[in-house]
Amino acid sequence: FRSKSAFNVRAEKTQLVIGEKTKITILIHNEGSAAADVEVQYARPVAEDKPAFSVVEGKNYFVGSIDAGEQKEITYIIKPRKAIQMTMPPAIIYYKNEFGEQESKFSNLVTLQVREPERKVEVFLAKGKETAIVGQAIELQLAVKNVGRDPLFDLSVETTLPEGLSFAAEPEKEIIALPPNQTQLLSFSVISSS
Repeated sequence: FRSKSAFNVRAEKTQLVIGEKTKITILIHNEGSAAADVEVQYARPVAEDKPAFSVVEGKNYFVGSIDAGEQKEITYIIKPRKAIQMTMPPAIIYYKNEFGEQESKFSNLVTLQVREPERKVEVFLAKGKETAIVGQAIELQLAVKNVGRDPLFDLSVETTLPEGLSFAAEPEKEIIALPPNQTQLLSFSVISSS
């Protein structure tokens, strides 16, 4: 594991907006002539960076054996929460060398640049019918369109009704992802009391 290419970390994307996910890959290549028992973890627990990002999928550690010549990839996905430039802590690999001595090696550092997305959203109401009977539910859709240049993530939608109308079925309240120039329809129904 002595060469740079034998143990490194890379990010699928390094330029992100808040909420955009990126895959982190830890590459381990046993360049030796014998199998090795290894333990891979971070120099500082990734959990300490919770205010900056969260691990949303996968595992960011490994304990096991890697055969001679074998290459192993450990992948996990993070989602940044703050607009900052962040350097991920280095990963460390622990292993025994050919003389049975315990050794460790740090990986390279990965830096992510996270910025606020351009938030430009248009919202309009789409309805199938113009009239309805009092007390009868009317199906409606709220169309939310991203007219900005960046994808938007984890949007929260709040809907208020004028007096005399009430929800028959609550509208959806969250949009997980909305790419640029895309529209998402949120369905709900209302009832009129008069």
